[in-house]
Amino acid sequence: MWKVESMNSEVKGMKRTIFKRLLNNLALILSLALIAGGFGLYSLVNTQRRSGRVIRQTIEVQEATRRISDNLLEARRAEKEFLLTGDERYATAVANHMLAVKQGCWFLFSFQTEVGEKRAHEIGLLADEYCKGFRAVAHKIREKGSGDQGLNASLEQSGYSMEDLVKRTDQSQLMKDLFAIRAYEREYLLYRNVAAFDNLQKAVPSFKADVDRAPIEASLRSKLRRQIDDWWRLFVRLAVLDAGIERLRGVYTQAGQQIESLVAQINSENRVWAEQTTDRTGRIFKQSLSIMSVLLLICLAIGFSATVFLARKLSRPIVELSTATKKVARGDLTSTVWIETGDEIEELGKNFN
Repeated sequence: MWKVESMNSEVKGMKRTIFKRLLNNLALILSLALIAGGFGLYSLVNTQRRSGRVIRQTIEVQEATRRISDNLLEARRAEKEFLLTGDERYATAVANHMLAVKQGCWFLFSFQTEVGEKRAHEIGLLADEYCKGFRAVAHKIREKGSGDQGLNASLEQSGYSMEDLVKRTDQSQLMKDLFAIRAYEREYLLYRNVAAFDNLQKAVPSFKADVDRAPIEASLRSKLRRQIDDWWRLFVRLAVLDAGIERLRGVYTQAGQQIESLVAQINSENRVWAEQTTDRTGRIFKQSLSIMSVLLLICLAIGFSATVFLARKLSRPIVELSTATKKVARGDLTSTVWIETGDEIEELGKNFN
């Protein structure tokens, strides 16, 4: 009776041993699967982060370049309004918009690639050049003046004084000469016509010669010659200012055009960078999926192999015990088993013997 109870106890222990080994095998398979899944999940999350970073940077670059373009456009509009009206509010608007352009450059410089940083630096330098050129033009515009102030007003007043003196001479030829001079003056001031300036260079000496020949008082002739010289001095000074304004406008207008070109290059380079990065991200994603698939197959293969190995290892001593039991049942009491598993199955074999 005691022998039977001992055998039953050992059978129960054998069942627990088999169950533990199956659990260990299952734990091994799950561990390998978790490792493979964790590696794959890490790769996918990393790929997702990279894609998100590319999208964010692309949007930020586009937004920054759009702000640069918009502010440059507004600065050029304000500059034209200032040239037409001389209103200082437009000069202030130009300065503010160009400051916004430089701020956009600083933003681009903070996260762009090496090429993009170079472009942003160039835009910043061109923005400074634009501002310097416009400030010089604004200074000349203020010197020219508007209304009853500045060089324009002085030239107009000098012309009126010259007309009064000519009227006092009561000489028709001098009136004709002055009429032609004033017509050329208006043509140049309105249209910046170079031909009008050339005509003035010829008309003024001719007018002086006619003054010298005219039968008028010496004092009036002297006043008229001084007035002509004063008017011509003011006109030449005004023409020099206009030439300087046009030259400076050409310089900072070219700077504005170069800024637009650089902005277009940054946008183009950013699109190429985004496409290349997206392609690399897609390849990494595919590689991650491939690696996950391979690792899962390896885990399945290892788990299947371990299961087969464990099943054989567990079934062999049980088969031996079953065979020996059948021999005993047939009356062969000399049958023995030789089991070395180091567990309850080995104890069961010893008890059987």
